[in-house]
Amino acid sequence: MGEWNNAQVVFIGGASRGIGAACTRVFAGAKWRVAAVARTQPNVAAENLLGLPADLRSNDQTQKAVARVMDRWGRIDAVVHTAGTILNPVPVAGLGWDRWARTFEACLQTAVNLVEATFTEVSAARGAYVFISSVGSRKVYPGVADYCAAKAALTQYVRCLASELAGSGARANTISPAVVDTDLLAKAPFSREEAESWHALGRVGSPEEIAHMVLVLAGERAGWVTGTDVTMDGGMSVLG
Repeated sequence: MGEWNNAQVVFIGGASRGIGAACTRVFAGAKWRVAAVARTQPNVAAENLLGLPADLRSNDQTQKAVARVMDRWGRIDAVVHTAGTILNPVPVAGLGWDRWARTFEACLQTAVNLVEATFTEVSAARGAYVFISSVGSRKVYPGVADYCAAKAALTQYVRCLASELAGSGARANTISPAVVDTDLLAKAPFSREEAESWHALGRVGSPEEIAHMVLVLAGERAGWVTGTDVTMDGGMSVLG
């Protein structure tokens, strides 16, 4: 255990798959102590990894997960939020409030609960928050107005958070990816080939590419970066 006593601690929400799982691997490889948190028990097993089952939509479960990390390691230097969902396309006029609520619970309420549970710890550590938003926060994706609005709300929420953290020296940023090769792509109503054509680089992104940017924003090398949304879109924006 001695070699990990001074290692930084990251709390990763939504760690069981996709970008969250990639973040778990990347931070562990960078010698951070990693609390991997998800609704299903994350598949992690290593001295510097702590897997915790928790539904971040629940404030109580979120608070308990944070308490376990503090009991185990006594600090939280960075918080990474990757939780969210995108549901089947429905025209905007047909989106009932239940659908809106489900999407906002997954994309925004989880973030709010996580900040409420960790604000004191991250501030004390002069640490960092990194949230996964989406290019959908400013780009129209037909059929998923609820997702686009939830990600736009998340991005602005993080800007407000950054302004309140700044006095302590702590930071908060978002990353807005375009299409990434996760299980959501496999369930999407478009083909991989179609998605690849939307990006100037001719391919979709990988979860690891996003995770490496998360690692940069969480660390000291990005110590002067806060309130910023980093676009990772494979050149989608240059295609118009």
